[in-house]
Amino acid sequence: MNRLSSYRLTFQRLAPAVAEARNRTDPMRQLNLKASGGQRRVLQEKVAKYGLDTSHFAKRSPWRKYPDAAIGEAAASSSSLRDNLYRAPSVSPM
Repeated sequence: MNRLSSYRLTFQRLAPAVAEARNRTDPMRQLNLKASGGQRRVLQEKVAKYGLDTSHFAKRSPWRKYPDAAIGEAAASSSSLRDNLYRAPSVSPM
């Protein structure tokens, strides 16, 4: 049985968890939910349905760690996709 189907994500339970969270995974931890894609999607749908504010969540993307110029330099100096993967830019992440 799906844990979310037996665990009601009511406004009263979700609002404090989202208010205290720093990212989208924190409410799942606070509510003891498994951080799977399906459960994350349902949780996000409930957050949207209840109109809960998530503007305080950290805006980090694993795809935006390096500036475009550094990625371009690494790609230009490599001869294969493998080189691109293993030659990380020598700049610190943003």
